[in-house]
Amino acid sequence: MESSKPIHKISKELGLETNRIILACKTLGIYAKGSSKRLNSEELDKVINYFNSGKNVSNETIEIESKKPE
Repeated sequence: MESSKPIHKISKELGLETNRIILACKTLGIYAKGSSKRLNSEELDKVINYFNSGKNVSNETIEIESKKPE
């Protein structure tokens, strides 16, 4: 049987929020509804490659605070 890890443990190991891992899974076509979903080694490799490749950069949301001149 393949080893698998829950998303919440993967997020701790990668230093990422679980929501980002879940969104990456959705983008990659991996069904992941919550942080307790276990990813097998193949799915885990896909997620790690997704973050290492930089393909996720365009999906990031950046909040910019606009300062009004006084």
